[in-house]
Amino acid sequence: MSRLPADASSDPGAAPPAAPDVVRARALGDGKLALEFADGRGGTFDASPYFDYPAFAALKNPAYFQSVFVEHGTVCWPGGEDFAPETLSARSTF
Repeated sequence: MSRLPADASSDPGAAPPAAPDVVRARALGDGKLALEFADGRGGTFDASPYFDYPAFAALKNPAYFQSVFVEHGTVCWPGGEDFAPETLSARSTF
């Protein structure tokens, strides 16, 4: 009989743990963001692969990309563009 570690869920349908919130973000240029997460990790997220999607097309403008801000634990722009914290955490380099 295999045993789960004490901290593992016995419910195989349980949701994975939530991604940590973003607490700071700064545009670096070339579609990259420097991020700091609530768990203390810092990373770099490359948003440029998303620029060809209509919802993110405005981010191609470097001046607009620089207007990034943090709200509700994730990165946002004035036009309503945002990325889920799960995406930022999973696809950032640390």
